[in-house]
Amino acid sequence: MLFTRAMIQKRETETLAPYAVKSGETAGRVFEDSENDFRTCFQRDRDRIIHSKAFRRLMEKTQVFVAYEGDHYRNRMSHSVECSQVSKGIARGLGLNEDLCEAIALAHDLGHTPFGHAGEAALSECMKEFGSYFEHNEQSLRIVESLERMYPKFDGLNLTKEVLDGLLKHRSPFDRPKMVFKQSAHLEAQVVDLGDEIAYMSHDLDDGLRAEMFTYEEVIKIPLVARASERMRAKYGDDIRGDIVRVRLSSALMHAMVEDVLMQTEKNLVQYSIKSLADVRAYDGILVQFSDDMRRDLDVLREFLSTHYYFSEKVLAQSKYGQEVITKLFHAYVKHPEKLPEHFQKMLADGAKVEVVIKDYVAGMTDSFAERESKNL
Repeated sequence: MLFTRAMIQKRETETLAPYAVKSGETAGRVFEDSENDFRTCFQRDRDRIIHSKAFRRLMEKTQVFVAYEGDHYRNRMSHSVECSQVSKGIARGLGLNEDLCEAIALAHDLGHTPFGHAGEAALSECMKEFGSYFEHNEQSLRIVESLERMYPKFDGLNLTKEVLDGLLKHRSPFDRPKMVFKQSAHLEAQVVDLGDEIAYMSHDLDDGLRAEMFTYEEVIKIPLVARASERMRAKYGDDIRGDIVRVRLSSALMHAMVEDVLMQTEKNLVQYSIKSLADVRAYDGILVQFSDDMRRDLDVLREFLSTHYYFSEKVLAQSKYGQEVITKLFHAYVKHPEKLPEHFQKMLADGAKVEVVIKDYVAGMTDSFAERESKNL
């Protein structure tokens, strides 16, 4: 039996929650496009993102450690996949559209610079010289709307407006303050926001332990991690050792966060009488949330990771190096824009501002390519 797009859309209508986004009710795309017989619009968006050059480059972009520091540390691509996995799990529990969550999650970091948030800060400082700034969420949107070139009749990926909405409104604790919007983000976008946080909190704990930035004995003093450890020991006993402890602890922490989001969000939906997508749009606030207790516990864990991991001497040294590479590259291209590749030369010829073209080029680089280009220039 073949499941056609029409059948999948019918199944969504019958099985998803009334406040979920249905692919058959999409607001469409900027450029008119034919439908696919077997994939919904959000499934096609996911596939377009996966096949983009920007997505492939995430494999060599820093999450916390420089991408080539070790084979097993997270990079931007593995983080995006983990964010997608967590987001889909939450969406499934709430009866939301998993395909829409997957597309937003896989695209949410496309605009990240080389060398992680340190590279983003450096590029933003460079743009300040021209009265502007750099912000990776807005760059993600720019990539899918114009910079990727995969089709003959339009620039960008021509994603659905629901995916674009999710990217525009995506904000994590590391991002700039939320913008003011006329409508609230759909629940699927809100899910990805917390899916992003759950993914990096759990895998940063894992990577930090792997890198011996802190010890198991140190981190289980944190109440949230202590409870995750108790859950892990109750399930597997006290005999597990080494890497297995680290991996299972991270998994137990992730499970606790996901469970809390599901329970708190269900309470919110009932409390605020959310019965439709229109209700979600009209509600002035965030509905997909952690409980107050979980948020306080996460603040303690984040403070620990900031002290022992994000702002550790080793990571700060890498960050400083990455910022120097980004800054030197940007200024070199300002002085010698003729060194930019042909495609970016064409953007200049078409009237684009030189700092915007350089920003687009540098932000799209991988860590290793940025290093090579810096040395070449």
